[in-house]
Amino acid sequence: MGETLDMANATANSNVLTFGGGWASTLRIDAVRATAGAKITNDPAHALGILGVELAGEQRAAHGDATALSVVIEGKPRELNPTLRDEIDRIAGEALRNAFRHARARRIEVEIRYGARQLRVRVRDDGIGIDAAILNQARRAGHWGLPGMRERAKSIGAQLELWSEHGAGTEVELTIPAGGRLHGYLGASS
Repeated sequence: MGETLDMANATANSNVLTFGGGWASTLRIDAVRATAGAKITNDPAHALGILGVELAGEQRAAHGDATALSVVIEGKPRELNPTLRDEIDRIAGEALRNAFRHARARRIEVEIRYGARQLRVRVRDDGIGIDAAILNQARRAGHWGLPGMRERAKSIGAQLELWSEHGAGTEVELTIPAGGRLHGYLGASS
């Protein structure tokens, strides 16, 4: 694909990041950074933005159009423990994949909120929703997505909430408390 997302060049004065042509021309970033030139090398927004662009490309190739994606960052991004960051990327990435592949949504939003007491990552869509029977099942044959997300969240001391209503979309919220199992996982403010 060859497209890159350059988060290091995003500033508080820029809410649109531009990609080098082709099918993905822009990704909207609302409130990207609290300070100009801030660089967070292991920022979940970076990984989720790239994944979203890849998924939109797959969707466009298959169907001729792609779901709109926005990544909203609130608060001042912080360095994360690499193990925690990887688990956040896997959990939120699975939610993002599910939204692109199954929701039939017009819009998907990823919200990352850095707070003093917690980090919250929310993926929401305006799609068809998830059947209640699927949400409540422990595991379906050949499907590991939702159970895997729950197991990963538990392993890092996080809370995972899923809301869905038929015809109204789905919201997945991952909340990681600052004093969780990975001591010091929310690094000092950058």
